[in-house]
Amino acid sequence: MEIKNLSYPAIFFGSEENSVIILKKLVSLPYLKVVAVVTQPPRPRGRKQILTPTPVAQFAQENHLITLAPQKLDQKAIDFLKGKKPKLGILVAYGKIIPQKLIDIFLWGIINIHPSLLPQFRGPTPIEAALLSGQKETGISILSIDSQIDHGPLLAQTKEKIHSRDNQESLAKRLFKIGAETLTDTLPLYLSKQITPMPQNHQKATFTKLLNRDDGYIEYKALEKAVNQGGPKAVKIERKIRAYHPWPGTFTKLKVKSASWRTKLKGEERKSESKRMKILRAHLESDRLILDQIQLEGKNPTNWDKNFQKLIFG
Repeated sequence: MEIKNLSYPAIFFGSEENSVIILKKLVSLPYLKVVAVVTQPPRPRGRKQILTPTPVAQFAQENHLITLAPQKLDQKAIDFLKGKKPKLGILVAYGKIIPQKLIDIFLWGIINIHPSLLPQFRGPTPIEAALLSGQKETGISILSIDSQIDHGPLLAQTKEKIHSRDNQESLAKRLFKIGAETLTDTLPLYLSKQITPMPQNHQKATFTKLLNRDDGYIEYKALEKAVNQGGPKAVKIERKIRAYHPWPGTFTKLKVKSASWRTKLKGEERKSESKRMKILRAHLESDRLILDQIQLEGKNPTNWDKNFQKLIFG
């Protein structure tokens, strides 16, 4: 559907790789002009901790879009964005809470693309939560934001099945591609006042939490039982491995004997020490957990085999 005004000035808020999927679609729309991009500041990344711009910042710079990466969305940042005279904001995995006084500068408000079927799984990790809880279906919600997290009225939703081997990375990429198409269909209707925003059923809301690396820990005995015996715990662990790939990742801790040359030289008894083992890929066979790929601490990723099975789990 066409809309009469062919130059709606818009500001994009986003930071992650999947945010770029939506931004690419927006810059291709003839009736929208992205007048600024707001993203997170550069962060140290990799082993060398090199200060690196977000994927959104990199795309914006490559496409000569005005880019703002403030530590805080303070009055100075708000005044700068207000000076661009935007009518619409679009928010996709930005990573900061938008203050009401910033929302208020947009005639059409700020639209958020959220990867769950709201009101289910509000918050920062909806894809991980869907995989972890064994959902068969999820989707994309497009909503007009308010001062609360993922609380505003809905403009559109699109459902998507979760595949049995989906992990966080594969499902996220698919959902945001669907989100780009859903947004393309929704914007003309919204901007021509042909959509009535529908309030969410807040009584059915569920919430997700921020994750850290420790959330990926799997107790050794639980992992051993899942591999050797299977059962409901194996199903939960397999979901966790998929839900937390690639971040924060899953791991266990192994007790290994020290084999340093000093220990051998002195004839001392070897001491036990804890070593981390990352679980990179796994699958289920008859409710037993089958490890596919691991990474021992200080080593490169390697495929799981019978030797590892015997060495680690007996």
